[in-house]
Amino acid sequence: MENADSEREPYRAARCWANSISECSSKLTGEHLVSESFFSGSTVEIRGLPWCKDEPRRIGLASAKSKILCKSHNTALSDLDAEIGRFMDHTREIGRIAYERRGIPRKAIFATIRRRVSALLLERWLVKTLVNLLEDGSWFFNGQALPVRMSRDSLARIAFGLDKFQGGAGLYVGTLAGHQFQLVDKLQLRPILFDGELVAGAFSIAGLLWLLNLDPATRPTSLSHLSTMPDEWRLAQFKRPYTKMVTKNRSNVWHVIEFEW
Repeated sequence: MENADSEREPYRAARCWANSISECSSKLTGEHLVSESFFSGSTVEIRGLPWCKDEPRRIGLASAKSKILCKSHNTALSDLDAEIGRFMDHTREIGRIAYERRGIPRKAIFATIRRRVSALLLERWLVKTLVNLLEDGSWFFNGQALPVRMSRDSLARIAFGLDKFQGGAGLYVGTLAGHQFQLVDKLQLRPILFDGELVAGAFSIAGLLWLLNLDPATRPTSLSHLSTMPDEWRLAQFKRPYTKMVTKNRSNVWHVIEFEW
């Protein structure tokens, strides 16, 4: 006599975008579209989703959720949420140091503060956030719905650490001489499409330019050919791997965030 359980199909929650990689739990949970740990406040302003396509809306952070992951898959991504939280804490530290040292003579010497983050966890967090924000298959820009096709199954495997990006795909960071960082709790996403297919996600995170390239056949160093992108994106040079973010006053290095690959 055969065990009936051995023939049972794994449970797949229809609305869980990770249901192709492993069995789902029976309960769908509210997944923050952008990790709660990204923010320091209790409210967020959102624009570009179906319910706020024309004007930004400010809502409580606890409400900025969608039932797009089951409980088990949501919980499995908690290390990604923790890592972006650490990174944002480090950027806030930069702002706090700059404020505390305002008015101090530029010749003053300070010990360098060094922090480390996992570039690979942040890369996976970008994948998760990209899928969260585009999960319904569209993106609103200037009030118009743009259809977006993406390979959810392959992206899910990368987000959960089952696969890695190949070739030139993955996280790139843009650098631009004279660019002023805005170290605030703000994220902007511009999907980059080719014939409706998602080929990259351009993220502005705390004023930093992060490009998630999904095309293994390309190694983008510039987006100068994309006329629809803002000037800072078209003028920036993109690096992979990006190893450190340095804040300094003339020759005195105040703060370093190292990206570990």
